[in-house]
Amino acid sequence: SQILAELISKPVLELASAAAKISQGNRSYRAVDRGPAEISTVVGQFNAMLDSIDRQRNERDALASHYATLIRAARDIILLIDDQGRIIEANDAAVQTYGYTIDELRELTIRDLRTPESQLAVNTEWHQSAQKNGVLFEAEHRRRDGSTFPVEVSSRALEIEGKLYRQSFVRDISDRKNREL
Repeated sequence: SQILAELISKPVLELASAAAKISQGNRSYRAVDRGPAEISTVVGQFNAMLDSIDRQRNERDALASHYATLIRAARDIILLIDDQGRIIEANDAAVQTYGYTIDELRELTIRDLRTPESQLAVNTEWHQSAQKNGVLFEAEHRRRDGSTFPVEVSSRALEIEGKLYRQSFVRDISDRKNREL
């Protein structure tokens, strides 16, 4: 009876130890398959579950990387703005169009990109962007060198990890405005 208890308790304790190591962040650790067939089955299923979680995590990471590449390479300007109006993230098109480095953009607010004439509408557009369908509007934006250009902005509020942000897609419509003249 003592031998039987050791045959069962030792592999169960090893499985518990493996679970503890994994919960502490050692995601590559796997349980050692020792003990009677019943315990071996549990260990096998435990390790299969961990392998499945790893595959899902890898797929999620690959997808996130894919989306990051799409956003970074988009032709339109893409901005992520916090609830105070500060630019949190910007893509390559924003850096190229506005003439700021990514770090400089992250120190600006959305108001800093607007011309003085278009400042009056910022509050209204900000509140409209929080509506279910967001907002689509035209405005004048300003580059680092002070030059201005017309834009079309599609903006909406979104929640990320419990925090409210604005996602804005900004398109330079200079060519369209020139054709209208």
